[in-house]
Amino acid sequence: MKRRVPTVALGVLLAARVHAGVGTAGAQSLREPLAARPAALGEAFAAVGGTAEAIGYNPAGLAGLPAPEGGALYRAGFAGDTFVSLLGGGTLMGFGVGASLGYATDGTVEALDPTGRTAPVNAQQDVSGAVGGGYRFTALPVAAGLAVRVFHSRLLEDVAATAIGADAGVQASLPGGLDVGASVQHLGGGLRYGADALPADDDALPRVWRFGAAWGLELPQAGPSLAGFTSVAAPPAADVPAPHHVRVFAGGVFRAAEDVPEWGGGLELDYAGRLALRAGFRRLARGVAEPHAVWSLGLGARLGRVRFDYAAELLDAGIVHRAGLTLAGRPPEAG
Repeated sequence: MKRRVPTVALGVLLAARVHAGVGTAGAQSLREPLAARPAALGEAFAAVGGTAEAIGYNPAGLAGLPAPEGGALYRAGFAGDTFVSLLGGGTLMGFGVGASLGYATDGTVEALDPTGRTAPVNAQQDVSGAVGGGYRFTALPVAAGLAVRVFHSRLLEDVAATAIGADAGVQASLPGGLDVGASVQHLGGGLRYGADALPADDDALPRVWRFGAAWGLELPQAGPSLAGFTSVAAPPAADVPAPHHVRVFAGGVFRAAEDVPEWGGGLELDYAGRLALRAGFRRLARGVAEPHAVWSLGLGARLGRVRFDYAAELLDAGIVHRAGLTLAGRPPEAG
């Protein structure tokens, strides 16, 4: 979809972004979920570990990655708004390490130049990347992690800004199968659009504090029937079925610059590691007149080492669809 924007309007938009303290508005893509599973669970992911997806919420969750993994996400939005991301992670010298790369575009607008001619330009393009690591201590059931994040944004194919920030987080495993976590994202860094902007025009990346908890319950399936045994020493060749899991997620978010608290939660039903049904909600307060809950639904399906994830967020303006694909490697101990 193309939108006609006169030259005067373009100038007003650029001036507003450069001089009126809206650098954080230019970094909205940093709030995009990097994977479909967290999106389906209300983004209550600060306490989840052992997955490369954690780099989007808490780098401490990179600790304990069971095997190398890589994934990709595609999200189509409204009026040409699109977001894609790549994720990867593994283990290195006892640390869990991960990286992410995201690209967002706001679609195309038509600009009028002084001669009255029109030309299509991209409204905004954002590229973000992160590299981090997590370590799980042996003496304590605690993991800690750090990540470095780079963000580059270009407005109307005219002015651009780059910022570097950092994330830090901790996670802990408590008795009863309860995991908790806390992180802070986008420390440091500032966006300054345009060569004529002054240091006073810098806007910090959107500082986010995340808190979360996750609890899981294992529901084992029934084992093989005794009728299948030929003798005690020769059990049937079929493996014992994998257990089902029920997982509950809860989390809170505080956006420091905007003084906006949000929270969310999710439920995941995992059937023998092959099929997962998910549902969640999050309280959306940013950018709306009245805070309201955004509900989400999701599905996960695994075939061998390949996993497909889908999430649908039910917004007032419509449904946002996210689809992801993850490839898991062989655990180191498996050779």
